Amino acid sequence: MVRDTKLFQTRRSLLQTTGASITGIVGLQAVSPALAESDEASVSVEDQESDGTSLVISASTEDEGRLIILPQEERDGFDPQYIMMILEAGTEFSDRTIQLDRYLFESKGLAVRIESGRRLVAKDEAFVEVDPSYPIDMTVDDPNVTYVLPPDDAEFYHPYVLYTPAVSDEQDTSETRPVFVERGQPPINDVEKLAEFAVNNLSEGGSFRREMAEEYEVPFIIPAFPGLHGPLAPSNMDLIDYHSLTADDPRNVRYDLQLLAMIEDVKERLTEEPYPISDKIHIHGSSSSATFASRFAILHPERVTAISAGTTGQHTLPKETVGDDVPVINQPDNETLLYPVGVGDLAELIGEEFNADAWEEIEKFYWMGGDDQPDPDEDPRSYRSFVNLPTEREEQMLNVFGTKRIDERFAVTQSVYQAVDPSAQFTIYEGWGHTTEPAIDDIMRFHQNQLSYEPTEEDRDDSTVDDGATDGDGTTDDSSPEEERDTESAHEEENETTPTNGTDDEIPGLGAASALAGVGGIIAYGLLSPDEVDGKE
Repeated sequence: MVRDTKLFQTRRSLLQTTGASITGIVGLQAVSPALAESDEASVSVEDQESDGTSLVISASTEDEGRLIILPQEERDGFDPQYIMMILEAGTEFSDRTIQLDRYLFESKGLAVRIESGRRLVAKDEAFVEVDPSYPIDMTVDDPNVTYVLPPDDAEFYHPYVLYTPAVSDEQDTSETRPVFVERGQPPINDVEKLAEFAVNNLSEGGSFRREMAEEYEVPFIIPAFPGLHGPLAPSNMDLIDYHSLTADDPRNVRYDLQLLAMIEDVKERLTEEPYPISDKIHIHGSSSSATFASRFAILHPERVTAISAGTTGQHTLPKETVGDDVPVINQPDNETLLYPVGVGDLAELIGEEFNADAWEEIEKFYWMGGDDQPDPDEDPRSYRSFVNLPTEREEQMLNVFGTKRIDERFAVTQSVYQAVDPSAQFTIYEGWGHTTEPAIDDIMRFHQNQLSYEPTEEDRDDSTVDDGATDGDGTTDDSSPEEERDTESAHEEENETTPTNGTDDEIPGLGAASALAGVGGIIAYGLLSPDEVDGKE
C-alpha cells in the first residue's frame, strides 16, 4: 500500500519546542468572560489558507495556560475542539504552525483562545479557507480492495474501504448477495489511521473479515468514521449517540445515514458484477463498533438481515417504557426509555417511530468474554457510553443498566432482547477477556447460516489470517501498524494470551428476576475497546 503523504508529512509532528506541549486533558471547562487580550497573555491568528491539518498562530502567556482552537460559531450545543495544548509559563512564539488533532474539512471561522485556570485571558478569530477535497488519499495494492473517497455530490462525507469478491464463471450468481459492514476501528479522531486499519483488515491475509468476505463471496465495507469524543468534542458521535441525532454538523453526525449512502454507492459501483446486491446488510461489530452496529439496527431494522455484536454488553433496548419486561438495576425517575437507553423518544429525535416488527426479524448473535468485567471503580475509563449524555439520559442509563458488564448490563440486555425475540443468541466464552478471538468461528457460521445461497466450497486456511493482529477489539499484536492499544488494556492481555478456550452454549432467556441474579459471564461492556485512545465507555 502506498499512501499519498503530501498532506501529512507533519501530521503528527506535534510541538517539540520548549514552552509548549500537547496534553490529553479532557473537556473544555466553563470560563469566566474576559477581554480578548490582557497584560498576561495574547494570541493572534490571521485569515489564512490551510490544507486542513494545521493553523499558523502567534501567542504568549506569562502564566501556565491552555491554548484551544475551536469553531467560531457553536452549532446547536456541539462545540468540537481542533486541539488543546498546555502552554508553560513564559511561552512566546510567532507564526508557528500548529498541527491540529482533528481535520478541518471545510472553510470556516475559527476561534483561538488562551485560558488560565477558569479565566479566558486572550482570544482571536480568523477565517480559514481549506481545499474542499478530502484530505486523505491512498492507493491499495490488493486488486480486490478499493479506497473510496466521498464524491462531491454524495450524502456521505468520509471515505470507506470496499472489498469486492472475485467471482468465477462457474459460480451461481443468480442469488442476491448482501453487503457486509463493520464500522472502522479503533474509534479515534485520526481518519488516516482508520483508513489504514480498514485497508489492512480487508487486504489478503488481513483478518477474519477478509476471510469471511472471500468465503461467502460478498462485498465488505469498512467506513472510516472519525470518533468525535473527548477531549475534542462533547459526544460519542461514532457510536450514533444522542448528539449524533441532534447536532447541526453534517460531516460528523448521523453516521447511520452516511452509512446508508455508502451502501447505495457500493451498489452503484458493483452494477457490473454478475450478482445482484440486496437492500439489506449483514453488520458486525466488536466493542465500540458493536455499539454502532446495534444502534444502527435499532434505527434502521428494515435494512438489516443479521447482526453479530460482541465485547459490549449494554445495547439500546427495543422498548419505549420501563415495565415488567424491562428488569432495570434501579428504577429510573422517567419511565420513558430515552435514546440511547431505549426508543421512547426516537420519533421525536429522528421523525420516525421504532419499527419493532422489522427489528424482531433481524437474526442476532451477541457474545462476551467471561473475564471481561473489570471493577468500574478501579477502571472508570472502561465505561464511556455514559460520557457527555444529557444528565437525565446519563442517569437513566446508569439506573437501567448499572455498571457491571456481566452481572448487570449484559444481563439486562439479554433478558429484554430474548423477551422480544426468543431466537436472539447470547454466548459467553469463559476464560477470555475483551477479544473477538474465541467467537470468530461462531461469527462466521452465524452469518453463513443467514445467506440465501450456498457459497463455493473452499478449504479454510486459518494460518494465513492474522486474526489477533487486526481484530480492533484489544487483541492487537505489538507489531501491528494499524492501531494503538490503550495502556489500560494491559490488565486484560493475560486472559487473552492464556485462554482456557472454554465456550458456553447459548444462554437461555432470562426472566425479569433471574436476569439480575448474576448471570455468570454475561458482560454489559458498554463501549470501550482497549485500543480506544479516549477510553471511556
